Amino acid sequence: MQNKLKRLREWFNNFTTSLLGESDFVDENIALKQCHTMKVCQEMNFLTSKIGIDGDDAVLAEIIALLHDVGRFEQIKRYKTFEDAKSTDHSKLGIEIIDRFGLLNDFNNLEQKIIKTAIAQHNKKKLQLPSDSPEEYLLFAKLIRDADKIDIYRVVINGYKLYMKDPDKFNLAISFKGQNDGKCSPKVVNALLKRESIDYTDLKNINDRKLLQLIWLYDINFTDSLKRIIERGYVDFILSQLPETKDCAIVKETINNYIKERLANNV
Repeated sequence: MQNKLKRLREWFNNFTTSLLGESDFVDENIALKQCHTMKVCQEMNFLTSKIGIDGDDAVLAEIIALLHDVGRFEQIKRYKTFEDAKSTDHSKLGIEIIDRFGLLNDFNNLEQKIIKTAIAQHNKKKLQLPSDSPEEYLLFAKLIRDADKIDIYRVVINGYKLYMKDPDKFNLAISFKGQNDGKCSPKVVNALLKRESIDYTDLKNINDRKLLQLIWLYDINFTDSLKRIIERGYVDFILSQLPETKDCAIVKETINNYIKERLANNV
C-alpha cells in the first residue's frame, strides 16, 4: 500500500503542477489547494494514530486525504472559483479525474469503493450514506470530513486576515459575500442555535460565513478533531470577529456551552 501512496503522490505533484502558468490568480489558488492537501494528509495521519488505525488502513486513509480535493484544481482552472454552486460539485469532478487517469486500477474493489465513497461524501452538508452501508465506508468518510475541516479552519482564518489587511488585493477564490455590515442573518443564527446545517446560498455577508464555520463544529466526528480545532485558537478567533450584538452574544454562549458539553462527555 505504501508503494501505491508513493505513486499517487508523484501523480498528484505532476498533475497539479501541470495546471500552473495561466495567471497569478489561478496559480495562487492552486498553491493554496496544494498546501491544503498536504495539511489534510498530516491531519489524517494525526487522527488515525489517535484512534488506533494503522497499517494498510492508515495508508488508505492518507490516500483518501491526498485525493479528496483533486477536483478543486480543474475547478479553479475551468471556472475561476471554488464555489460549487457557481461551477460544479468538486467531489464529483474529483472522482471523474480519478477515473480518467485510472488512479485506482491497482486497488481491489472494496478499497476503490471506500476511497470514492469518502471523497464523494467529504464536502456534503451531512453524511448521506445509507444505514446499511459497510462500517468501513462510514469510518473513512468521517475521517476525511474531520481532517478536511481541521485544515479548512486554518485556510479560511488566513483568508479573513488577508481580506481584512487589504480587501482590494485579496486574490483567493473564497467569497466572503460582500462587506461586513455588522449584522448576521436571522436564518443563519437560528440554524446555529438549533444545531442545523445551512446552505451556502443562505449566506448574505461575511458574518454569516463565520456563523457557518461555527455550525461546522456540530459535524465534527471525533473528540480529538474538536480538541485540535480549539487548541489552535480557530474557534476563539471566529468568535472574536463576530459583531457585538444580542444575537451574537447568544451564539457565543451556545458554542462555548456545546464545546464544554462535548469535551466533558468525550464524544
